[in-house]
Amino acid sequence: MKIEADEAKQQRIQDSNYTCEVCNKRFGSSQLQLAHKVAATKYNIKEYGRTVMYHKDMMVLTCDKCNDSVLINRAANPIEAMELIRKIQDENRLE
Repeated sequence: MKIEADEAKQQRIQDSNYTCEVCNKRFGSSQLQLAHKVAATKYNIKEYGRTVMYHKDMMVLTCDKCNDSVLINRAANPIEAMELIRKIQDENRLE
């Protein structure tokens, strides 16, 4: 799973032309990371599964500075978080 995640990250970095999806600044690949919109906690992974929590729509390519800005806090924004989770679950059912 780790190898697949690393490959997916590298592909996303190349596809984005080494650009943070939030601030649109270019960085080296080591300065970019895939940030979860909804935190991939043990609870969330158990509740919704890895296919949801590591889905491409759940992840945003960010620099260190922008990482926290993409997080949808389930406690503060439960509707927004659940809409994203349900959208991904629906997509997975159709596949």
